[in-house]
Parts: sequence; structure tokens; C-alpha cells
Amino acid sequence: MSKTPKRTALEKEYRRLAKRADQRLLRLEQISKEDSKYYNPMYKNVKEYAYKKAMRDIRSWSGEKATRFNTAPPSNTNKLKAKIADIKRFLESASSTIGKTAETRGIRDIYQERAKTINDKYNTNFNWQSLARFFEQGLWSKIKSDPNFSSDSDFQTIANIKANFKEVKDAIKKDEEVNIDVLDEVENFAINEMISKYGDDIIKALK
Repeated sequence: MSKTPKRTALEKEYRRLAKRADQRLLRLEQISKEDSKYYNPMYKNVKEYAYKKAMRDIRSWSGEKATRFNTAPPSNTNKLKAKIADIKRFLESASSTIGKTAETRGIRDIYQERAKTINDKYNTNFNWQSLARFFEQGLWSKIKSDPNFSSDSDFQTIANIKANFKEVKDAIKKDEEVNIDVLDEVENFAINEMISKYGDDIIKALK
């Protein structure tokens, strides 16, 4: 059965996008792998973000051993459109690339700018890598979508957790409440409320 012009165009778009995405996956692998000639220790954790999500998507489409998007296009047109959407989501993610592309300025520039703004506002000491980990691992999205945490003061609570991270981390591991002497009772309550719900995520995101 011959393909319709729309199906042919869709497959062409799929191949174009999948090849671009696979090239980015390869570059992320090269820059984060210690024995690669392209290795840069600044980006050693870059596979923890968009790359990791892309691998989950790839394996959902092509099986547990799959590592690339560019495989035979799904025969079902709706599934093909869904796979294209997954590829576009990866390409549009800041952490899918180091430098500027048509879709994004890249992980370094975006998070350097964010880190400066946040550090100035909240007196924190995020570098771009630690801020990327915080946002890309999804903790902030969880907090902002939680009806119990919905105001700008919640990032101040995050800032206070980061400033007192060792004490907070010890309390989480011991399943104890934390009481930071330099903070008032209300803020200590806010910290304990946040770590009671997101303790493990906080350790991963702020380590």
C-alpha cells in the first residue's frame, strides 16, 4: 500500500528530528565519559537530566536495549506523532545540549544566568551545575504543583535548606525534626514541612 503525502512528510520530519536528537545524545555521552577525548569534568553529570528522560522514552518505544531514537518509524500514525513529540521535548530541553541551538540556549548559559539571579535574590551559593541538578531533577516542579507549597517564600525555604544542608541532611537520615538556631520558628516549621514530604528528593537535588 502506497503512503499518503502526509505520511511521507511525517516520516521525513521524524527522521530529521531523530537524527538530530541522536547526535545530541552522542555528544552528551562523549563529553561526560571520562575516557573520551571530548570529556569535560564540568559536564560529568549531564546525562542525569534530559538524556536520562530521553533514554526512558527510547526504551519505551524500542525495548530495554535501545539507545537511540532513529529506528523504524511506528506504523501507526498516532504513535509516530507521539514519538515525534517525545523527540521534540528532548530537543527543546536546555539540558539536551551544552551550547546554543535553534530550540534553546543550552544548559550552561541558561543555568549560569539563573544561578546569578537566584544567588543575588536569596543569598545562596548555587553554581550552574548544582542549580541545573535542582531544577532538572524535578523537585521544584513537584513543590510548585503541591497545593501546600505555592508561594515565592518556598524558594527561600529551599535557600535556607541549602545554607544548612548538612544539618538538614542529617535530620532527614535520622528521621528527626530539624531546628536551625539562626532561623525563626515559622521558617523552621516550613523546612520541616518540606523535608517531611520531599526529604529524599531534597538530598538528591541539593547534594
